[in-house]
Amino acid sequence: MAKCIITHGATSVIRHVRALDAAETDGSGKTGLAFGDFTAKYVKPGGTLVSLTTETIGTLGTYAAPTSNAHIRIKELAAAAPTEGVYEIHFHNDWFASGEIFTLFISATDMGDLALEMQLDAPPATAAALTTHDGKLDTVDANVDSILADTGTAGVVVAAASKTGYALSATGLDTVATTAPTGVASNFREMVVQTWRRLFKKSTLTATQLKTYADNGTDVLTTQTVSDDATTQTQGVSA
Repeated sequence: MAKCIITHGATSVIRHVRALDAAETDGSGKTGLAFGDFTAKYVKPGGTLVSLTTETIGTLGTYAAPTSNAHIRIKELAAAAPTEGVYEIHFHNDWFASGEIFTLFISATDMGDLALEMQLDAPPATAAALTTHDGKLDTVDANVDSILADTGTAGVVVAAASKTGYALSATGLDTVATTAPTGVASNFREMVVQTWRRLFKKSTLTATQLKTYADNGTDVLTTQTVSDDATTQTQGVSA
């Protein structure tokens, strides 16, 4: 099956096909056919055959729109060598507006049947589409710049060999919160804070209990049982 690639949305499409003489075995072209001698149909993928009405062409090489998308124009190019059996076809513009592939079938008495698959190529990008794409790229670029500026990495190129020797700044831990836990510490930050508070904030130790306090010196944060049998001092789990 012959194939023809047409740009989606193309207009004034003219194509040429060669019809073989079914009565000959040497590949001779079928000459002398008029538009009314042809039967033409087309089909789209998943569709059914649709019949077309054939019309003549006034001037070969000059596009003449078929009466409707249910018509097709066809005329013999020339009966003399080297174009014996070559016919010119004019297609309706509607056929290329939807972007669908279709196959055209043409037959006539004593002519080998023709099948021409029309493949539609992607349309060229319009100025409006390019402008839209440029705008989206500008937005992405602005967002990347904002992220780099926010993270302090604008202009920084990190090579594999430079990913060593990093160290925390002298004030790097100063931004870690020192808020006292309201009970037993549940994460590393609270564990460090609670250890410091045990040494430098208020706590009380009696013969039976160890208590730590909030900054107001009144609210108890943790309580642990303690005991001493003159041989072993025992400190229980905090609560």
